[in-house]
Amino acid sequence: MNLGFAAYRGFCVQMTAFIIKLTIGPLKAAFSMLTSIENIEKFLPLASLACTLQKDSDVVKSIDKSKTLATLLEYAFPEKKPVSLCVLKHSEGILNYCLNEATFNKEFLPLVNKKIRRSAETSIPVFQVVLDLLEFQIDEIEGDLIDILISNLLASNSKTRNATVASLVSLVKLCKNPDLKFIIFKKVNTKLSGPEGRRASADVKLSLLDALGSLSQPSSTSTSFYPDVLKDFLDIITSEAGKLPKAYIPLLATMAQSAKKEAPASDAVSRSLAAACLWLMSTSQPGKVPEGMWNVLGDLKVTQSMSQHALPNWLKDCFLLTASPNVHSYLVSCIYILFTHHSGTLSNEQKSVFYRVLMILWLYTDSEEVLADLRCCIFNTLASERKYDNAIAHKIINNTLNPLVLETLEKNGDLLNAALDNQSRFGQRLIQLVSLITTVGSCTSIKSKTIIFPNSRLPASYEKLVLKELLIEEKLDLFCAALCGISHPATIEIEKRPWLRLLKTIGLPHQACGVKNALSEKDCTESFKRVVCCLLKLPKLDAAHRLMLQRLIQWSPMKFASCLASKLSSELSRDDFLQVTSDEVGIMVTERGKLFNQALLDSFPRYQINKANIKKESKLYSLDIQLDIMEAQKQKQEKQAPEGKVDFITSLATQLTATQMDIVKAEIAREEEIRTRVSKVFSEGSHMMDILTVLNDTLLHWRPEDQSIRLQFLIENAFNLWNVLTSHLQRPLLSPLAIGAQYRLGRLMAEIAISHSVNNAMVRRQKARCYAAWAIRIFSPCRVMLKDNKPPASPYLFASFADEACVYAENAEWDSICHAHSLKHQTEAVNEMLSKEV
Repeated sequence: MNLGFAAYRGFCVQMTAFIIKLTIGPLKAAFSMLTSIENIEKFLPLASLACTLQKDSDVVKSIDKSKTLATLLEYAFPEKKPVSLCVLKHSEGILNYCLNEATFNKEFLPLVNKKIRRSAETSIPVFQVVLDLLEFQIDEIEGDLIDILISNLLASNSKTRNATVASLVSLVKLCKNPDLKFIIFKKVNTKLSGPEGRRASADVKLSLLDALGSLSQPSSTSTSFYPDVLKDFLDIITSEAGKLPKAYIPLLATMAQSAKKEAPASDAVSRSLAAACLWLMSTSQPGKVPEGMWNVLGDLKVTQSMSQHALPNWLKDCFLLTASPNVHSYLVSCIYILFTHHSGTLSNEQKSVFYRVLMILWLYTDSEEVLADLRCCIFNTLASERKYDNAIAHKIINNTLNPLVLETLEKNGDLLNAALDNQSRFGQRLIQLVSLITTVGSCTSIKSKTIIFPNSRLPASYEKLVLKELLIEEKLDLFCAALCGISHPATIEIEKRPWLRLLKTIGLPHQACGVKNALSEKDCTESFKRVVCCLLKLPKLDAAHRLMLQRLIQWSPMKFASCLASKLSSELSRDDFLQVTSDEVGIMVTERGKLFNQALLDSFPRYQINKANIKKESKLYSLDIQLDIMEAQKQKQEKQAPEGKVDFITSLATQLTATQMDIVKAEIAREEEIRTRVSKVFSEGSHMMDILTVLNDTLLHWRPEDQSIRLQFLIENAFNLWNVLTSHLQRPLLSPLAIGAQYRLGRLMAEIAISHSVNNAMVRRQKARCYAAWAIRIFSPCRVMLKDNKPPASPYLFASFADEACVYAENAEWDSICHAHSLKHQTEAVNEMLSKEV
């Protein structure tokens, strides 16, 4: 019977209910026995189960709740021998049936109060078990029970102290009044810092601290107590045996510096970071740098831009990957204190590395507590920095987050790979991180930390910040920078249109028509120019920047797309691209180490080297020496042949003389210089052509509500784009890539031109394809990349329009359309379309 756990549990409950129905008689007998203290232990589990499953049955309703509760409490809190807690833990059903808010305060608490006064050692563990079983909530805790419990935190018996801590936490969960947790915390804290606490042993003090720490856990209450608890802990560990509080600080400093030579994955490195965190918390004050701070925190010090291998231990990925969540919290606390207390002492490189570590931990951690600390740290740090630099969020995203996004696409770094193992969580965390940074980067008012981050264990910041509103240009910069992060492939399945929420957060219009009307040329020109320049500086379009580009084009098809089209038209018209000759392109595509200039080889007489030829060719060596050289070359060639393919130069060794070989080597060297220069130009040009193809493709497949937007774009930009693309069709370097870009531009122009006269979308697309292919065909592309003249398998997928496989596919698709009909037939079809439908 292959059932899941949930199904199996449901099956068991149903069967138990069925069995109970069959045993109504025995149940009545069991309930009648509950009033007898001698028999209650035998029948309690069965009666409790019946109260859970059949609470509306006549048998259960017949119970005298008051008598049953009295007997149950008498059994739970006996005068002499302790009760069996195992049996008591099975009384959940009957306890919740007999007890309610009224009886809890009037009958249950007075009895408990009395029992704890008489025998706390046996009564408090029972009280704790009962509290954990209750399912209802109460408004108030009446009487002095809390004071009695807190006094038992000083008990000599450790089990009593532990049960008291658990009871206090359970009472906080049970009570609806949110002030109770603060009341209990203050009373425990007073007890710890009072005369009794100061005289108590270290074990008792730690129990008091355990109570404070448990009250600070997110599951029970606000964690705003955490800094106070940690301070008390520091006071305890530094004040034993009558020592001054400062006496322990040098030991922490020594411990922090003790693992500099250890491997990052060593436990000693984790212990040293914990000691450094405690040292910094106890010595740091705002604006006052502790003496020797960077000696103690040497494993956090960054002096310049460093590679991952050169970073200090506490910042290395290999350390963070093996460290526990508690150690991550120590690191976050250190970074937070350095940012909030000593920001002026941190260099830009130091801040950048800190932000990178915080972001990686955000994407990687499984711990909700660490995540809450990170959220508080990033938000408050950026808020403080924004007081002095209104564009700090934009800079952090550009300089730290976006390079991190690119690293994840290339899958560099162990920590990032570990984060990427859970794609859905990674995508969700990335969207949340971008949202957090843009929120603090664009808001004008920030309230106290305790409202925004209730679960963070970092010290609270109650300062209310009023910040400068971003200018339109700054909002655009922030949006364009943030758009790259939320365009990562991992975010696509998490949220379909996350940029809309981003626009709302920053305060920018959603629709393309809104952008056109709300943003003036002056507002957006410089911002869009910077984005275009950043895109052009990339070595190639990765998946995130490709999606970002498509979204920007759709969001602002007039202003951004026109800015992009203008820049591409200008750049692609440079002589660097247009003046490359066919021979230079041939050299570029020739395999490195081989010779493109076959005419040079053909000009040499082909013969085997012999004595007569050597005499005629060179007088540099004696005949015997040159014959020895010839024999050595022959033996070398014979030795290399079995091992693998012989290189081009070696293969010529037996066919050309030394002088001829020198000429060939010089020509190969010259071709290598040309190959290097042209390859660099081609790489730059193909990247631009890829961006232009994305522009044309996005506009072609986009269906805006206002169709006139695409028409307006073509009116402003089609002439320049058409000219530059037709120029490249007739030049050899970028001609194969220009085919794809020109094909899409032609389709876009044709579809818009005949949209009013051809209603059938399929017919319209077919006519547009015919026109676009014909428009390229009449210009006779200078270079077409075809592989066996086979059309591509449909559909073909690719990551970049500049990829070789994609170029082959694009060229083959265009070629297959051209070969479907003669040029005359296509010309007639296009003329008919132009005369009748445009």
